[in-house]
Amino acid sequence: MNSEYRRFIAEFDRHANALLDAAAQAGPDAPVPTCGSWVMRDLLGHVSTLHRWVTDLTALTPEDKAAAMETPPGDYAELLDRARTNAAALTARLTELGPQHACKAFHWSPQNTAFWARRQAHEIAIHRLDAELAVGGEPGPLYPPELAADGIAELLLDMMPGLAPRREPVGVRGTVLFAPSDSERSWLAHLEPGEPVRITEEAAATTADAGVTGTADAVFRAVWGRPGTAVTAGEPGLFEPLRAP
Repeated sequence: MNSEYRRFIAEFDRHANALLDAAAQAGPDAPVPTCGSWVMRDLLGHVSTLHRWVTDLTALTPEDKAAAMETPPGDYAELLDRARTNAAALTARLTELGPQHACKAFHWSPQNTAFWARRQAHEIAIHRLDAELAVGGEPGPLYPPELAADGIAELLLDMMPGLAPRREPVGVRGTVLFAPSDSERSWLAHLEPGEPVRITEEAAATTADAGVTGTADAVFRAVWGRPGTAVTAGEPGLFEPLRAP
């Protein structure tokens, strides 16, 4: 099992447990300000169901029909227990199978457990922030620079192209630079009216019409539309085609 895969599983486990602790503290009806009309019960039900679903998908071949999602229990104490069980089961399943196990995944993604370890590490990292914001206060840095930079790359280089057919056509022209201050990685989004968003990883500093700067933790939060300390500059309309799904 490679070190990157182990790191993703460890990060998933760390953030899942932090989310569950926040959910227990907040209670079922606490509003989750970064998730629209959701309250904590909705957020917890979402992640619990997702973790069970991904665990089930790892037992399927890429050609199989996707598994159905379970219905979260109505009782909040039972939901907390179910969420802990489902998170632990996913950690154990990914650890057991290793990164090269072929399984069902999204049509645009690699069909293996390496994809799911990475995707679920970043998914739960953002939802951990959602849960802690629901408790109150402004959480400080939560994500190591390397993990946060990889989360930015996953969204910009993998998810956005994969989900492009479902998005509105680009209506503006320009470039947007994402440049974390504590990472050697940066990304440039190229926007042309009527064309899919094109994103390149940049090896050196470059200029752009707009940009997002800050630590990797801050830029990771910003690309997922969460509050933080990232600084945005340039024409606001250039960021609209780059909204997270």
